[in-house]
Amino acid sequence: MDLSYRKTGLQHALVLILLVLAYIPKAQAQTDTARATTPNKRSLLSIGWHYGKPLGSFASTRNKPLWGMNVQGSFQLGHLPIDAGLAFNLDWLQRSTFDVRLARANAPDTTARAEVKHQSYALLPMVRLSPLRGAFQCYAELFGGTRMFLNTTKVSAELPIGPRERTRYLMDFTAEWGLAAGVLVRVNPGAFLEFRFAYNRGGKALFLDRESSTLDAQGRLDCNTIASATQAWRATIAVGRLGGHN
Repeated sequence: MDLSYRKTGLQHALVLILLVLAYIPKAQAQTDTARATTPNKRSLLSIGWHYGKPLGSFASTRNKPLWGMNVQGSFQLGHLPIDAGLAFNLDWLQRSTFDVRLARANAPDTTARAEVKHQSYALLPMVRLSPLRGAFQCYAELFGGTRMFLNTTKVSAELPIGPRERTRYLMDFTAEWGLAAGVLVRVNPGAFLEFRFAYNRGGKALFLDRESSTLDAQGRLDCNTIASATQAWRATIAVGRLGGHN
């Protein structure tokens, strides 16, 4: 999806953030109410920082590590060793510059300079199997939701007809799902450290084609796009709060 106004993408990003912020206190309130009648139920709320790497074709379109943050809230389902909740995931803004091939009408190809900014946001409902209680609590997790990619691309070239520049804004949504495993290390009765590893697999999103940009006969510069799958792994360290029976 090629949008002319960056403001639209930022508005969607704010909506995602507000949804997460609105969900967390509601989930906590529901859990507190449930705990009043069933004291053994528990809840979790965490915030963490992740490092990851894109995989497959995603590594070619976004060739830098993924740094970002996670916010996650969950509550126990009945008396089962299963937690359900919602996670918000943010990959921080990253910039990269590189040369791209510039195809010119009625002239030999040349090179242009591209500056790309990447950012993404995800809302990921999850279900977590957590059979252990105590100081060390291992878990396995399934998650699935949607991720929004915001990409800004500026291509510039110095040509005999004069300098040319084109900025293009791309916003795209894709489904995302995956598996995670981790461990909670309790540091006191109400707090924990979390170590988590996740494999995220996503649908296709639009990115700059590193191999080609074009200059037409009227001297208009354009940057081409390609669709790429968006799989990656992410390792997270988080701190959080435990409520209820731990």
